[in-house]
Amino acid sequence: MKKVKTGIWVLIVAFVAILIYQNQQFFMAGQSLRLNLLFTEYQSPEWKIVMICAGFFVAGLILGMYFLVIYHLRSKRKRKTQQLKAEKPDERISAPEPVAKPRPTVQRGSDAETVVITPEVTPPVAERREP
Repeated sequence: MKKVKTGIWVLIVAFVAILIYQNQQFFMAGQSLRLNLLFTEYQSPEWKIVMICAGFFVAGLILGMYFLVIYHLRSKRKRKTQQLKAEKPDERISAPEPVAKPRPTVQRGSDAETVVITPEVTPPVAERREP
């Protein structure tokens, strides 16, 4: 699996390199960025488009690494609390269970009868017949 991932990354890098090489005229052209607010205006010095693209790529990498680190720290904290819970026995489990009350016994004999109660079951609405 590791070799497959490496191969995919090599293909992606090769594709980007071919794209830049075949479009050198576009990527090496200069471009300046301008920001016009109501109270001020700013114009950046002229940058090559390839540098602007690389800047956005690096910003995306940094943002992705930030989210990975946050996810890693949260999962590490979660594992740590789970391990602490596993090491520390729960008070409810260690407490002795209450002794079950003995059930009153019914004397079996000639006077003992089994009573079965059957509730009246009404048929569903679709099966009811109206007179």
